[in-house]
Amino acid sequence: MAISPKLMVGNLKTTRPTGKERELVEEAKRLSLDVVAIFSTKRGGSNTMELDDWWKLFYSGVNPAKFAQAVVGILVSPQLANCVDEWIPLGVRLCMLRLKLLGRSLCLIQAQPKLKCTVPVICGRNY
Repeated sequence: MAISPKLMVGNLKTTRPTGKERELVEEAKRLSLDVVAIFSTKRGGSNTMELDDWWKLFYSGVNPAKFAQAVVGILVSPQLANCVDEWIPLGVRLCMLRLKLLGRSLCLIQAQPKLKCTVPVICGRNY
């Protein structure tokens, strides 16, 4: 699959995404997004999930022995799934995904502050 020169990035806050991954993928497709920052994945642990149509969900959560809390994740399109160079879950509210695109490195950081409002932090930088 060819990688578009434009990278479409968005964010979604969900209240109960567990078991609703198909809807997240459909929404990302509808909006023509390549990368989606997701709040409140409510999953225990930190891992990667293969979803419908080869989309991948990377999520950072709490110890699976604890009750799942509002954790963060990054949903990646099939076109970019093979470009993931590094995935680092940094805690319940912070994760980092590095993509290798066209010979450059792009770092996506997903953060959720402890405040009641949620503000995504997504930054790209060429190395």
